[in-house]
Amino acid sequence: MTAEELTARAMGDPDPVVALWCARRLALPGGGLEPDVGGRLLESARAGVRAFAAGHVGSEVLPRPVLHGLLLDRSGAVRSVARWRWNLQYGNPGPVYLSVLAATSRPRQVAAALQGLDDDHDGALPATAVPFLADPSPAVRRVAALEVGRHTVDDDAVRILAPLLLDLSAKVAGTALRHVRGKQLPSAVLAGLDAAGTDRSRRSALTIRQHLGTWDRVLADLAAVAGPDLALADTARADVLAWPQHGAATTYTLPDPAQAEQIAGLRAASALTQAQRRKIAFTVGIPAPSPRADRAVSRV
Repeated sequence: MTAEELTARAMGDPDPVVALWCARRLALPGGGLEPDVGGRLLESARAGVRAFAAGHVGSEVLPRPVLHGLLLDRSGAVRSVARWRWNLQYGNPGPVYLSVLAATSRPRQVAAALQGLDDDHDGALPATAVPFLADPSPAVRRVAALEVGRHTVDDDAVRILAPLLLDLSAKVAGTALRHVRGKQLPSAVLAGLDAAGTDRSRRSALTIRQHLGTWDRVLADLAAVAGPDLALADTARADVLAWPQHGAATTYTLPDPAQAEQIAGLRAASALTQAQRRKIAFTVGIPAPSPRADRAVSRV
């Protein structure tokens, strides 16, 4: 293949592996790229090629404006190489990201700047990300929630991210959920998810309760199994039936009397088989229902 053919394939071959192979074949014996070739490869549709070019062109191909653009590339790999080159040529890239956040509202650039601060371990996070939790762009809100979750202590993370559990974007709500589940949430948060009444809010509430502790998990699962949401019931049934095999062995406490009473009542009302209800009763340490009672519940 000629250099022109290799360049054309590196610019946009459908297979990213082929595109990167072609870019590497264009390197000179010393590993660098000719300025004109490297400049073209920086515009490749393939992130791997752009990252390779950014690391193998001379500084004359990377004037400040070009390198500034690469710091905001949609690819994390390209941004990583660009930060390395920026450090070599201009120093810490953190101020660049902060200036972008102060000057632009373009979602892709804002998201890249927030991710760049995270990659650069900049101390401006999480405070810099908090205002963007209310950004009109779901992509920006998701990245902001991710950075707040990564850089905020538990209590503050719950306070800041809990409102996003009801975000219109499933990706934003899912990001918030990953960072608050397993933490003690105010009862109002769970009540709000229950009151919202959507499939997603019910799933989020179940997930949170499953991570609050063993008996909260069992109670939440049994309540969902007995509830009207069939899809949620299937999810909860799978979890509560897996618990005796995978979670009970590391459970070293018994439910308190009130919890045991609730579990017994929900177990009896749940759409589980007789064998499943008796297994749960044995694992929890509560009296198993008699076969006659089980048959009566099944008929109901």
